[in-house]
Amino acid sequence: MTELSPQLLLIVSVAGLFVGTLIGSIGIGGILMVPMLVYLAGIDIHVAIASCMFSYAFNGLAGAWLYARKGSINWRDGLWLCLGAMPGAVIGALLILQLNPRWAVMVIALFIVFAAISAQRRPPTETDSASQPTGSARLLGAGLATGIGSALSGSGGPLVLIPVLSWLRWPMLAAIGQGQLIQIPISVLAT
Repeated sequence: MTELSPQLLLIVSVAGLFVGTLIGSIGIGGILMVPMLVYLAGIDIHVAIASCMFSYAFNGLAGAWLYARKGSINWRDGLWLCLGAMPGAVIGALLILQLNPRWAVMVIALFIVFAAISAQRRPPTETDSASQPTGSARLLGAGLATGIGSALSGSGGPLVLIPVLSWLRWPMLAAIGQGQLIQIPISVLAT
């Protein structure tokens, strides 16, 4: 493993704090950590992904607790999402280990493009999604896709889940809350 100089360790720590703040506030930010560790710190991409996945457990616990205190997490829907995400995280982690580092970088680049395109969509309003129930099968599927995509990209879960829930017409605050929650099983199982 690459040994970090004190200066580089400080830079990576400050960047990690920034990324953690992004994840907690808007749900998306973890996708920035892997390229930073790979290109700035010289860490192998597979190690960088595993390291990031480990860190998201703590981010998810803190974020889920804070969003739950404000009533922004629907626990029944969260359970279905997490049940789908758990096997997805294992599948994604096994798949990324099989990829050549060059292909792994391409997968991460595709997820960054996915996030950019998703950000261009108009977010649903509270009234748009109030009458849009989401069934358990859809939530399991969304969780499965989120688990696979997150473990493949080294993102914690919100990067994939928030756009999916937005497409399902969920209010943004509820989607971000579920993104905080889903990080926990994904990070634990993918790590």
